[in-house]
Amino acid sequence: MTTDLKDVLDVRNARIKLVDATLSDVKAVAPLDTPRADASREPTWSKLLVYTRSPVADASLWIEAGLTHEATIAGFFEDDTDAAIWSLFTDPGRAAETMRDAHELALRLAQSKDPLPTDEPAAVPPGFSMRRASPGDARRIATLMNTVFAAYPSELSAERLHMLIDKQLSIFRLIEDEAGKLVAVASAEIDHDRKNAELTDCTTHPEFRGLGLSKCLISALHGDLVSDWGIHHVYSIARALETGMNCVFSQLGYEYRGRLVANSRMPEGWESMNIWCRTL
Repeated sequence: MTTDLKDVLDVRNARIKLVDATLSDVKAVAPLDTPRADASREPTWSKLLVYTRSPVADASLWIEAGLTHEATIAGFFEDDTDAAIWSLFTDPGRAAETMRDAHELALRLAQSKDPLPTDEPAAVPPGFSMRRASPGDARRIATLMNTVFAAYPSELSAERLHMLIDKQLSIFRLIEDEAGKLVAVASAEIDHDRKNAELTDCTTHPEFRGLGLSKCLISALHGDLVSDWGIHHVYSIARALETGMNCVFSQLGYEYRGRLVANSRMPEGWESMNIWCRTL
């Protein structure tokens, strides 16, 4: 794996992410005895994430190095091995899960929901239509997402979304009303090498919430992933405070597999994210 910090540094979210790494790899990229939260240093980061193949032969090595196991993604690697996610914070303030009680309440509510009775894609409500997005839809998708989110963990430019759709790095589905207005989107970000996908970018215009549109989009994306790419391992990283989306994934048969504390920069500041996994 790369040992160049710029290749693994997520500046927007002030974090380093290393995948399929050993402890030696981690020390080569981010010396664990060197604090990086100081704003005078460039580049800066305050959270380190390491995705290791699970089960880990000797978890004590990671614990002794100061890392904590936060979550697991089922079937993340190409051989169907799970990924154990280990983390380390250089900023104690970021490490504190300040809204844990609210997170747990939202999780319990989501887990109380009965799963949908079938894996068939949910039908869109009357007056709406759903389709796969083309690169030409990128600007409309960017406009909707930027309208809904004041801040987002990844870039929401039309140019970036066009590239992702055009190169089939992400597939988007969208829902329009009778007048052709874009009212909801969701995507599957495909890891072609490891044969998994992250369900993400779930966005519904505030005027059209409560209609089950996200369930329609995600269940349709499931079918796309299986039929077009043979991908069966899917997961999502959902905002821990957003009860609605956590309920959606629970109803769609996903299993909660842990929480990434203060993981992403969202409109209200650092937000913790729940990991949900499913095998299609």
